[in-house]
Amino acid sequence: MLEKNLDYFSKFDSIVVYYDNGQKIVQEALSNVFDGYNYKFVSKFNKQEEVLFQVADFLTYIDKCYYEYKHKIKATNTQLKFLPINKLRNMLKVLLSKRL
Repeated sequence: MLEKNLDYFSKFDSIVVYYDNGQKIVQEALSNVFDGYNYKFVSKFNKQEEVLFQVADFLTYIDKCYYEYKHKIKATNTQLKFLPINKLRNMLKVLLSKRL
């Protein structure tokens, strides 16, 4: 995705990756993805940034659900309990209309 959108990312002085260091393997994967780009990890942040982190995390979850839907991957029972399909569809309509 980074290489595909290199023109967009090159407009920024640096890329900040907000990650709470919850899993070492995830941090290593993120490091590999951003290797060669001007980036930094931020794991300690103020309450306003924490809210933004949670929003980004939720949007990533929604995007994952959309990917699974497009590729006909069946949602798990946990996913359906967490976010019923009708609510997910409504969110996707709004989010897809705002996607760059």
